[in-house]
Amino acid sequence: MNRAAITAILAGALAWTATARSVHGTQNEQASAGTTTVNVVPATADETAAQRLLLSDGWGIQSSAKIREKGGEISTAAFQPAGWYATSLPSTVLAALVRDKVFPDPYYGMNLRLIPGTDYPIGYNFSHLEMPGSSPFAVSWWYRT
Repeated sequence: MNRAAITAILAGALAWTATARSVHGTQNEQASAGTTTVNVVPATADETAAQRLLLSDGWGIQSSAKIREKGGEISTAAFQPAGWYATSLPSTVLAALVRDKVFPDPYYGMNLRLIPGTDYPIGYNFSHLEMPGSSPFAVSWWYRT
């Protein structure tokens, strides 16, 4: 299945609302007491807007070098991130940090060279060079909502 097909399926799914309704007095319920049937019904525009949860918003990122907690704790609802950079998705770590004014716009003037870890010689293909230890991107970064 290609990306366009998956996108179309997901977009179509967002236009529907699942509502759970108990099936009282039917043979189905008598045979297996306590079951619930889920009926999928088209949502109205107001219901869709009120129930839609945009997964692209409300994200935060932080360098793993600045966090003592392990992934199991960070991934729980009880974890309260403090000092994380706000972002939305899709976004790279650098794009989020530029948006939060941690680094200047790398597309302006020589600003790219102001980002730590970009001290490689101008004109070199940096993907063939080892990541300098001074780079904040030498370690992994956490994304979470």
